[in-house]
Amino acid sequence: MEFKVYADRRNIACGVSIELPEPFLVLECFLFEARPARYLDFLKAIAISKGCNTEKSGVRFQSELDWEDEENGIFLNEHQVYLFNHEFGDLVMEISDFKEIVIAFFRTYVEAQKTNTTLDPNHLASIGDQLAKLE
Repeated sequence: MEFKVYADRRNIACGVSIELPEPFLVLECFLFEARPARYLDFLKAIAISKGCNTEKSGVRFQSELDWEDEENGIFLNEHQVYLFNHEFGDLVMEISDFKEIVIAFFRTYVEAQKTNTTLDPNHLASIGDQLAKLE
């Protein structure tokens, strides 16, 4: 899958921008709705295939789906992840693609924030450690 992640000082929330094909707007929304204070929690959850949510978006794995999801037509195999956004809809994608994009996003975030003296350096180090576990 083609995508582009790059440092962008205009994005004051995290210093990162991402360009994804249109069907993946749900993933883009999830990444930008998350706030840096929650990044580490999201990475820890994703590393153990546990879902996580923002105010309007979320990620769920096969093991977390229940009968209501099946009634709503949501089916995943063990290699897929389900993303949803209350405004932009739903998306099922391969976990490998999902992780590739997430890792690129957070690696770029860590690089972009290295000179940010207002951030706790342990925050960036912890994110880097968690990214290593995802790879």
